[in-house]
Amino acid sequence: MKTYSISFILSIFLIAFSVLSVFGQINNNAYASVQMGKEYSISRRGEIGSIIGYDKTGFYLLKFETKSLFRTDNYLEHYDINLNQIKSEKLELEDDYTLVRISQLNGNLYLFSQLLDKKTKEKTLFVQQIDSKSLKFKGQKKQIAQISFEGNRSRNSGSFSFSVARDTSKILVYYQLPYEKKENEKFGFHVFDNDMNLLWSKNVILPYEDKLLGVTDYKIDKKGNVHLLSILYKEKARTKRAGKPNYSYKILSYTDEGKTLKEYDVVVKDKFLTDMQLAIADNSNLICAGFYSNVGTFSIEGSYFLTIDSESKQIKTKSFKEFGLDFITQDMSEKQKKKTKKKADKGKDVELYEYDLNNIILKEDGGAVLVGEQFYIRESTIRTTGANGQVSSRTNYYYNYHDIIVISISPAGEIDWAHKVPKRQTTVNDGGYYSSYTLAIVGDKLHFVFNDNARNIYDKSLKEGKVYSFSYKNLAVALNTVDSNGKQNRISLLNTPKKEEIVRPKVSVQVSKNEMILFAKRKKKYQFIRITFKD
Repeated sequence: MKTYSISFILSIFLIAFSVLSVFGQINNNAYASVQMGKEYSISRRGEIGSIIGYDKTGFYLLKFETKSLFRTDNYLEHYDINLNQIKSEKLELEDDYTLVRISQLNGNLYLFSQLLDKKTKEKTLFVQQIDSKSLKFKGQKKQIAQISFEGNRSRNSGSFSFSVARDTSKILVYYQLPYEKKENEKFGFHVFDNDMNLLWSKNVILPYEDKLLGVTDYKIDKKGNVHLLSILYKEKARTKRAGKPNYSYKILSYTDEGKTLKEYDVVVKDKFLTDMQLAIADNSNLICAGFYSNVGTFSIEGSYFLTIDSESKQIKTKSFKEFGLDFITQDMSEKQKKKTKKKADKGKDVELYEYDLNNIILKEDGGAVLVGEQFYIRESTIRTTGANGQVSSRTNYYYNYHDIIVISISPAGEIDWAHKVPKRQTTVNDGGYYSSYTLAIVGDKLHFVFNDNARNIYDKSLKEGKVYSFSYKNLAVALNTVDSNGKQNRISLLNTPKKEEIVRPKVSVQVSKNEMILFAKRKKKYQFIRITFKD
């Protein structure tokens, strides 16, 4: 991520403050200053895609507008440091070309598009630079990858995927190649520098049969090496057999421009690793972290942190922290606590459920912070019988985004502490559109922003363990700050009188070392909000 000098950030703030009467209001609190941008209208079929880049002039975002079932118009927009729209440019692609993504690399904007040729049975990926001022295409597009789907239908033509190195110096384009049943999976890898110059490319065959190996993540490091985090099943692709775990984690690393394959077994005696994320340290060692269980695959007993030497393949450091009863019962009602403690007293296993590790944040001192969130989908089907005896049914999907877990790792690889950030977000049939959180890392503090129930912030009579669920009628945008010792503080971020703004955490992003841009909606209007965090 690109960083900015303190003097530059200060100048932005002063400029924004001097034109406050024109560009919107600024609210201040103990942790941050908040600048509200101008409100804009968006059509019923319009949608903000993502913030794709930022520089000293402001930020860039992608917007979609659905015209029909088979047509979507794409717009690239530029907003200045005062959150005003400078330019909106419709992306005019040639016939039959479709947008794949737009990325900012080394300060330049690149558009990736693809062309599907049903006659030759080929799908081709192209890249073309976009001028950051005019938002128009610059130079000629060039072909960078191609998939042959001979023998398959166009709907099974494959897709291009991307991974960017942590220091943004390399980008990986990868895709699955056709293979026969019972064969090993095949992939195409193309590695580029951040000016989109090809460094190496290679087609690889994974060393295990397709039905026994599942790749869960793809990483590229600053040296251009490709790492595949995988699950290896025993005999059959099932998470359990006879009630016991039936898989283990394995890392496949392709080094020396894809010529060398290294395999790393990530196995810890007496621990079942239920969830894993992978990060590559600056010294090329592999960092594995997640949750473990002694019981099953859908609950967690504690967290772990492993460092694997990339040369010897040995686990250098390992640390485990069991989530004790106090941690598990944190934010439970008294009734729930008594029930859980009674279960533990009987010798039964008491564990957490449905948590996923979202981030491994590597710190400059060699330590790390792990961030996870409880997420699950509950399905409910209602069947009714009409007057004529005809039975009809309707299925609702409940998207649940609940507590956040924060785990601090010392430079020695030991787990220092683990804490929950209490949160309740349940919505129906919307994919969790306004749920989850966005995170800004500023100094030694973690700033979580999410939509909350105002009673969790303002209700002084709130009983211990009581957490009210996010509500549109009683909305507050929460800023929950966690310091280096795990101490927390929660405030209402937007002190607006009507409290009608609701943010989309999945679109919001940290844009510099102490700033975040939030995307917010209020009825049929949308706006951007700049958060400048204080030291």
